[in-house]
Amino acid sequence: MRSHYLRLRKYPIDLTTQSRIEFIRFDEKRMGYSTLQKVESPYYFDIQVALARMAYQLFNVDMVALSHEGVFKRYRLLLRAKNLITTSNRVRQMELFEAFQAKFPKGFLETYKSGLNAENEYNWLKVLTRNIKRHVHPFRHLLFLYFLDQDIELFLQVEEDAGPFGKGPWPCLNKAAAHYKQLVIHHVNITRDYLTLEKVFAHILDKDKGLIAEN
Repeated sequence: MRSHYLRLRKYPIDLTTQSRIEFIRFDEKRMGYSTLQKVESPYYFDIQVALARMAYQLFNVDMVALSHEGVFKRYRLLLRAKNLITTSNRVRQMELFEAFQAKFPKGFLETYKSGLNAENEYNWLKVLTRNIKRHVHPFRHLLFLYFLDQDIELFLQVEEDAGPFGKGPWPCLNKAAAHYKQLVIHHVNITRDYLTLEKVFAHILDKDKGLIAEN
């Protein structure tokens, strides 16, 4: 459906009278092109066209440029831009689920056998965003890219995610330290605790080992 904007149609053959390994000669008369021209655009025509275009782009991409890890890191950066990554670097799965569902017309995902159950810890959307070593069908990657307002060409230009603060080292922000604004922080750990302000400063400033940043 990329160039002629018509849905693909299965070639009519009867496997009960014909061998599945027999050579099939294409016969235009059996396709009924006049009928095809009268097909009305479905409710979600624009989405179908976008997915078809992405599929075509995918066929023309060097697959070496699409490593599993690289794709995952690009997804993370795009999700972070949508505020769907927490400060502890976790995907906001419930918010993602709701936003993803809202992107598509009712029944669309089910039509393409890609419906989602929020209660299922291994639904394909969670698998796709958790870097689990499980494969997800390429078509579902296209659905996810559509949700992210991307296509294949744009996606290949996206940089890989480097975390909430980008790549280090990072500058010291403690004005009382001799190395204030110097790039002396090489590791950052984000944790949840309820230390008093005095204890926080005690953890941050260590005269012997340099600066350790905690939150």
